[in-house]
Amino acid sequence: MKKPAKSKQLPKNYRFITERIKAIKHLQLYTYILFGVLCLGMILIIGYFSFDLAKNLNNYNRQTREKAVILSQILTWESITDKYQGYKDGYLQLAVLEYRLGAFDKVKTFLDKALYLDPNYKEAIELEKKLTKH
Repeated sequence: MKKPAKSKQLPKNYRFITERIKAIKHLQLYTYILFGVLCLGMILIIGYFSFDLAKNLNNYNRQTREKAVILSQILTWESITDKYQGYKDGYLQLAVLEYRLGAFDKVKTFLDKALYLDPNYKEAIELEKKLTKH
């Protein structure tokens, strides 16, 4: 009886293993690329919102400064109208300043005082027309 010759053929599973390793390496590469794109997207989003926040903060600070200036002007004009109660321009200035602040009930009060002093006061009548449209 003859022994069969040893085959020098390698097992078939070696190719399966190396192809699987290549597939895993490609999958890892795609995972890294996807992770990099997601990180870049997050950085861009954070940058956009940071820029928007800075812009809103600047607007808030500007509006706060404007409001402080208007309030100091209101105090000045109130002291003038307390001292000179017949000064119609003082009441008009107070009405304009309150209009800029959006306190429309106070605007109406000061306009009424100015128009009480001078019923034909042109500027007060114009502001009252604007107030009725608002």
